[in-house]
Amino acid sequence: MPDKVTVIIPTYNRSDSILRTLKSIINQSYRPLDIVIIDDGSQDNTKDVLQPYLAGGDNCTIRYFYQENAGVSAARNYGIKVARGEYISFCDSDDILLPGKIEKQVHYMKQEGADVSYGQVRYKSDTGEYLNHPEPASDDPALQFLFYKTLSPNDSWMFSRELFTEHNLSFRVGCSWGEDNEFLVKALFWAKKAVYFDFCTAEITVGRDDGLSRFSWEKAGRDVYIYEQIRSWLESHAPSEFRRKRYLNTINYYTIPAQVINRVWAGRQDKTGARDTLAQYSAYTSFWNVLRGPLCISKFKMLVKIVLLKVYLH
Repeated sequence: MPDKVTVIIPTYNRSDSILRTLKSIINQSYRPLDIVIIDDGSQDNTKDVLQPYLAGGDNCTIRYFYQENAGVSAARNYGIKVARGEYISFCDSDDILLPGKIEKQVHYMKQEGADVSYGQVRYKSDTGEYLNHPEPASDDPALQFLFYKTLSPNDSWMFSRELFTEHNLSFRVGCSWGEDNEFLVKALFWAKKAVYFDFCTAEITVGRDDGLSRFSWEKAGRDVYIYEQIRSWLESHAPSEFRRKRYLNTINYYTIPAQVINRVWAGRQDKTGARDTLAQYSAYTSFWNVLRGPLCISKFKMLVKIVLLKVYLH
């Protein structure tokens, strides 16, 4: 019998979109399937909308759990706790999995002997759509992720159950911005083998009024915070001094500067906010800090942005 796959759907007040999400998973060709919906304290009619589907069928179980509002990380962790599958995946309740995603991903992971896999996604908004293009995994996929080379939303990933049980893998509770990046760095760090398969796995909704994609200067601080937490974790878990230094240098001289500078670039029309943010995180965003460490094309682009911002903002 094929290995069971659990798909975890965290949701909060998404009665308008969750059925589209659920149907995209039910309609996957792969079986057996275990769909786990974690309702994070919704105050709308999410449960009523879902009720007709909870009986499941066709070798597909659909289980609904309600918790008092505790955030998306707690909801995902709840889903991991009750998951029954040998493989675990996630799907946000305003996104959809594209046809064949689960079947092809499981097949490829088995074929490659991998415990982590990821693919492309299609971002969709009212103004259009585009694909992301993550790179194939290297021999150090955690480091590669810190260079944003394998960056892809949670919906595109799949993990073996052993990765969670052997390493107590979970999301940071109380954090709703960047928590997925911290989780993915740890998953890639522990993975025996991570693989990329060239397939568009999911459609990601962007631009919702209540979505996390809205611009905010506050997110600069959240970006810095989460990558400082990642840095501390890698510093204490790196298996050698060489890898420890490589992780720390990458985060200090590339990962965090890129997060802040790109956010300032996106919001540069608000000159006051841009100046304040650059000043607040000047230890990371100064030209000389970014210049440290190995140069690459993306770092050169970042240096150009720093110069242009200095001219524009002063």
